[in-house]
Amino acid sequence: MNKRDEIHLLSSLAVFSQTYKNNTDIIDVIAAFIEATIIKRALKSFTCPELTAHVNSEFSFTFPEGVISTSLKRISHLERATKPKTHYIYTPDEKQQESNSKMLLEISNAEAKNKALLVDLEGYISSKIKRELSESEVDDLIHSFTSFIQDTANGRKFSEHISAFIIENSEKKDFIEHVQEIKDGSIIESEIRFNNNISETGSWKNEITILLGTEIIFHLAGYNGLVFKKITDEFLSYISEINSGRKEKIKLRYFNETLDGINSYFSKADDIVAGKDKALPHVSAMVHLTNGCESRFDLLKKKKELIRLLEVKGIKPLEDESFFSEENHKYNIINSSIINEIQSDPRNELMENHINELNYINILRKGDSSRFDRITHILVTENYKTLNIAWSSSLKEKGEVPLATNLNFMISKFWFKLNRGFGQQGSITSFDVITKAKIVLSSKVNESVSKRYTEFQKNYSNGTLDKETATAILAECRSDTRKPEEIKAVETEQMLSLIEDSSIDAYLRNKNHLEQINSLRESENAKLMKKLVHERERNDINIKTLIESKLTTKTLYQEKKQSTTQQLETFESKRTDINKTYYRSKKTLKILTMTLIITVIPSIYYLLSEDIEKITNLIKISGATTLSTFIIWYFGDMIKIENLRNTISKFDNIHLNKKFEKKGLTDEIIKQLNDEISKLDNDISNIDQDIKILELELEEQN
Repeated sequence: MNKRDEIHLLSSLAVFSQTYKNNTDIIDVIAAFIEATIIKRALKSFTCPELTAHVNSEFSFTFPEGVISTSLKRISHLERATKPKTHYIYTPDEKQQESNSKMLLEISNAEAKNKALLVDLEGYISSKIKRELSESEVDDLIHSFTSFIQDTANGRKFSEHISAFIIENSEKKDFIEHVQEIKDGSIIESEIRFNNNISETGSWKNEITILLGTEIIFHLAGYNGLVFKKITDEFLSYISEINSGRKEKIKLRYFNETLDGINSYFSKADDIVAGKDKALPHVSAMVHLTNGCESRFDLLKKKKELIRLLEVKGIKPLEDESFFSEENHKYNIINSSIINEIQSDPRNELMENHINELNYINILRKGDSSRFDRITHILVTENYKTLNIAWSSSLKEKGEVPLATNLNFMISKFWFKLNRGFGQQGSITSFDVITKAKIVLSSKVNESVSKRYTEFQKNYSNGTLDKETATAILAECRSDTRKPEEIKAVETEQMLSLIEDSSIDAYLRNKNHLEQINSLRESENAKLMKKLVHERERNDINIKTLIESKLTTKTLYQEKKQSTTQQLETFESKRTDINKTYYRSKKTLKILTMTLIITVIPSIYYLLSEDIEKITNLIKISGATTLSTFIIWYFGDMIKIENLRNTISKFDNIHLNKKFEKKGLTDEIIKQLNDEISKLDNDISNIDQDIKILELELEEQN
């Protein structure tokens, strides 16, 4: 794929991801890209093979014909021709043409973004290597960036710079979102590429045995850090879900050679703990094993824990297979021609165990690697040497499933088949582009430390290094080793320098250079310290003055609050007195009214009656009147005549408010006083907080 096609592919992947997130039915998404191709190329009549070639050419995809054929059924305005029946006729309406044109515009915009991104990346690398990149190097860079996104092993050049560039820009939201969109699109496109029947999603159907490499087992145990453990746990959680039915569709196994490798690892750790061998500071798993171990017993305990973990997770040794039987000779891939071809690539460092494991997988598959849903076995490893060989053209034809792959590849397969979609149940660690960058950079750093350590061992055994320098180099190796979670944006410059030149000579040059710099820094620091002391003394005075000013303001506010509170209490007391006077007068009026009624009514009746009846009736009327008046006066408030009571209450309020207004004691004035007190409380609280902060600042400076 040339430079233009790779840039176009990155743009297509970004828009593919956007479209998928808006519509998680993958067939509809592919159908949208098919229609955009038909519109752009003005296709009126075509066959499925022709259309497949057009789509792959237009977007730099490699979709199988079966995928295009399935997606055609979702396209409206498409009819199968009567003659010949292999042809299709497309007659879109204006609205459909507009929709397809919009997608092409989105791809064009994404392409502009990608060109700008790659220009920035090129400038970043030029600034690091102190020269401009040649035209061929720019082509290599674009290829490596595409390989980084697609998670393939054939673009390792500039991978450390690409990773550092992403990590340094990890806080830029728009940048990361765009790169993540390309990465997400790549994951979907990859799954379509290896899947002829995309309509079968939502469940895992085929049976497969996954052989785990040593690194994966160590990842699971947490020997290589938190990031790798988390990714491995995600991998196993998908397998647990797939196997949750009646049948175990996915089996996890390991070769006997893998177990031998683990035993050899623990044997090496045993020698280190016993003091028979030197520690390996550049190997995370070895550091994890040996740290905290005071005796062989501690190491044996860790080994038992690992074996127990494998048993719990259902990871077992592969059952005896007749790899060397006569009937399997035809599936043997080890021959001088292939070995010479693999070794001709400088990226490949062929070791016997690398090619042997791949050979075993090919035998177990019976040589069939044509489609993922047909393979029976696959090796999952994080050993880049094994992966390079497995993905090389010597062992893998285009479109075939590699004999070995990594965790990301398998997690993508599970994710796609189970139709999980993006953003469901949290993000997937292995899909995260920043995590990917940290993994690559930490791998390159540790690889560089490993080279320095190998050179150190050779020079130390030759006696060319004194003990002091050797101790310093060993300590430097320990401190330079990084797990992915330990990579920080501020350290990328240091990491790139370490990767660029990891030799002992570089370390010694750097050490002398640092000693000179440190001498200058000590002189500068002395001057700076003197200046800082002077500034600190001046700052102390300023802070103390500010604290005193705040305390004065606080005192004024407290005095004002006290005065306002006293005024409020006086006003409320006066309102209470007016209330009491009013209701006392009202009560007196009631008594006078009652007395008048008791006296007047019987007197009138007496004057109008006969003599004998006068006395009798007077007694009756006086009693009745007195009783009635008493009942009304005493129980009047209990009588539930709502309208009457409301009217009387309103009258009371009006009368009282007039008295309050006359005395300047209205509700509004009371509310204003309360509000003023609340504001003063808030201001005093804020001043207290300011004083605390200033006092802490003063304390820190001293």
